Amino acid sequence: MVARKKYFLCFSVVVLIAFSFIFSVPTYAADNSQILNRENLDDNARAGTEVLPLGDYIIGSFTFTDTNLTPVKTPAGRYIRLFMGFQKASIDAGLGNVSLTVNIRDARTGQIISQNYKADNPTPGIWSMLITDQIDLGYANRPIQIWFDATSMGQSNGNFRSITVDSLRSTVSNTKY
Repeated sequence: MVARKKYFLCFSVVVLIAFSFIFSVPTYAADNSQILNRENLDDNARAGTEVLPLGDYIIGSFTFTDTNLTPVKTPAGRYIRLFMGFQKASIDAGLGNVSLTVNIRDARTGQIISQNYKADNPTPGIWSMLITDQIDLGYANRPIQIWFDATSMGQSNGNFRSITVDSLRSTVSNTKY
């Protein structure tokens, strides 16, 4: 009888694990509910989910449609500079070429820290580059979020635009260059 109970318990655990893999929910670069419900964030969430260390750091690559707000990032220094290659995504349904706008925002308040940085991708299939100026965050370890916006460069058919960002990386320092 004890052997049957152990067998049933083990079988149940295996089935639960299998279902957790089958019905996993994909996650994306941003969850707007975090920025909209700031008062519900605890101190751990405010501390940042990814630390951007001093020096060069590869953040990653992704594809997005319309706009994207990254999870919280905490630069270890006071100054940050972003470098990214981008192009019109293969899933893009819009007419013409794309433009990328980037803002740096305070993760606690949503305040825009940086000005808009905008770059166009005028040639399909060719990567464009966007390099921001060195941005003064005001103090080290300030939680930030990076906001991206994909738009049409000219005429539009009303579809949201899609961009693939590759090799997004940061350079963080404590000194102004």
